[in-house]
Amino acid sequence: MRQIDTATSTTTKPTPPAEGSAGWFQDNELSGGTIVPAWFLNSLQDEAINVIDGAGLTPEKDDDTQLYQAIALMINALDTEYIAIASGTIALTQDSTGTYNYVIADFAGAGLDTDNIRTLHVECICTTTASSSFVYADFDGTQSVICKSRATGGDDYTGTALVANIPINPGQSSIDLRINIQNQTSADEASFKIIGATQRVVL
Repeated sequence: MRQIDTATSTTTKPTPPAEGSAGWFQDNELSGGTIVPAWFLNSLQDEAINVIDGAGLTPEKDDDTQLYQAIALMINALDTEYIAIASGTIALTQDSTGTYNYVIADFAGAGLDTDNIRTLHVECICTTTASSSFVYADFDGTQSVICKSRATGGDDYTGTALVANIPINPGQSSIDLRINIQNQTSADEASFKIIGATQRVVL
């Protein structure tokens, strides 16, 4: 939606007349039908444009869904809450390729409503002391990031953590977590921990 910009429109908003009694529109094809004044149309236009602007969108003439988009954006921003989760470190198992991986089969057990969860916050911890190691973490196939890396003779990785915010689909109750470490010596060198979630508030 965009404000009217025809040749007969004005760039200065007219001052509305004094308020009268509240009423309703009425039909009459010949006489007595309600005349729609410019101030009323300007008011409707401004109400819609203010919502679109308030959501951070740029009004566009060829997009008739912007009011809907703006309302959806503001609802999503207002009716969510962060839930801290006290979770123990998740042990990792090693697959045939040498990648340590773990599948969380059910995070609903942590008190999350899987129909309304938006984001899962997971912490990745690597503690390898092997030289020339290259480490990355893959969260449910949606994000591959360098967790840590060092050259031969560098410092150990102990104590460094990476937190990922993983989008969750409605109804999803499991997630696949993987860490790959070159030159790893044991599965104890990497772990995951759920630290919280962003969940839609059910009103």
